[in-house]
Amino acid sequence: MARVKAWAHLVVNTPRLLVLVLFGDFLLCSGLFWAIEGTGPIASMWWAVVTGTTTGYGDYSPVTTAGRGVAVFFMLSMLLLVLCAGAHFTRAVLHDPDAFTDAEQREMLALLRENNVLLRHQVAEQHGPAVLDDLLASTRPHEQEQP
Repeated sequence: MARVKAWAHLVVNTPRLLVLVLFGDFLLCSGLFWAIEGTGPIASMWWAVVTGTTTGYGDYSPVTTAGRGVAVFFMLSMLLLVLCAGAHFTRAVLHDPDAFTDAEQREMLALLRENNVLLRHQVAEQHGPAVLDDLLASTRPHEQEQP
């Protein structure tokens, strides 16, 4: 199960691999539809496009149980894969070049924590621990009294 989860994570987070898997799913399911239902290659690709995009004209539909199983698998897999591809597209279009990366945010947090410790030590050393406690108490939000 861990391998499947790791593979799925890799596919979802790698746009090129995601597109490759999306097209592979299309080719696999249209080929299976062709083999199971006995339609031609063009008709099976048409079925895959119509089914994968959830258009569903109804001109081609599976008759056999195996064909219906392929159709269900294809519909669910395409739903997930297209949603993931759409998320990648949206992220690319709405990308903020000034946004901090996760690593940069973690670095800033570590520096803030370090500065906090140094400032507390400096205030306590120069003015005494009581002044530090008073300063910290004045910066904390006051608890509102309950009626």
